Amino acid sequence: MATHLRDLFATGQARNLFIYGEPGTGKTVMVKYVLGEVAKRASEARLSVQTAYVNAGITRNPYYTMQEIVKQLGVSVPCAGWQMSG
Repeated sequence: MATHLRDLFATGQARNLFIYGEPGTGKTVMVKYVLGEVAKRASEARLSVQTAYVNAGITRNPYYTMQEIVKQLGVSVPCAGWQMSG
């Protein structure tokens, strides 16, 4: 995770990060804390950084996961009708 965050602040380009593990190990708490820190440091550095947190266990499939990410990034999204290509 540190490598991805370093790259974000060094280049201004982000990567996706997939966190997985057993229930109750602190994944959600850790990720939400890190996202808060990223937003805070980006603001201090005057970088335009947008973050999105999606619990794929709730969205359950790639369509709804992508829909939630796009919504969090401020794009108006239809409830249904988008096509996903494989």
